[in-house]
Amino acid sequence: MRVWLTGLILLIALPAPASLPSGYETIYLGRRASPDVATAAEDLADLLERTFRERPAIRREPLLAGGDGLRIGPAPDHILFDDDPLTDEILVLRNRRGIEILGSDNPATCFAIYRFLEHCLGWRYYQPGPLGLERLDHPPEPPAMSGMDQVLLHEKAGFLSRNLNRTDTHPGGPDWGRWHGLRERLAYNHELH
Repeated sequence: MRVWLTGLILLIALPAPASLPSGYETIYLGRRASPDVATAAEDLADLLERTFRERPAIRREPLLAGGDGLRIGPAPDHILFDDDPLTDEILVLRNRRGIEILGSDNPATCFAIYRFLEHCLGWRYYQPGPLGLERLDHPPEPPAMSGMDQVLLHEKAGFLSRNLNRTDTHPGGPDWGRWHGLRERLAYNHELH
């Protein structure tokens, strides 16, 4: 009887599993999103599921506006991005369509997804491998899907980061290089210097 009562008290004391915040039930991929962006969106869905015990659906963005949700895709012509195609820029904003996660191209869009995970959900990937992925003890609240139009995150790379020693995708976690914005390898020769 005492064991049963202790178990009941523990069940009551445990916090109820959180559910996905309103509007986070669907992730829409833009029409120009590459397979790498789709993989990063899967990582986002995995970590949302680990956080809230519910997995959002991932769909291609419909031709018409569609419903609320996270919208992900490259937007090289966005008004807040500069005109230099070699500059990696990312943008996370809230507008009438929900939250948009944008990059100046597909690799920058992947980086934008992971910066969203860090900045807005408290996930960090400190080192390659499954043990390097952690969530802050006191993570931020996910931004509300509706509200005043607001730029939540706008970053421009201070330098063009290239992958010198790419780590392969590790089972149980996202690709560390893609998470940290490492781009394709740069062929080097003496004339390049």
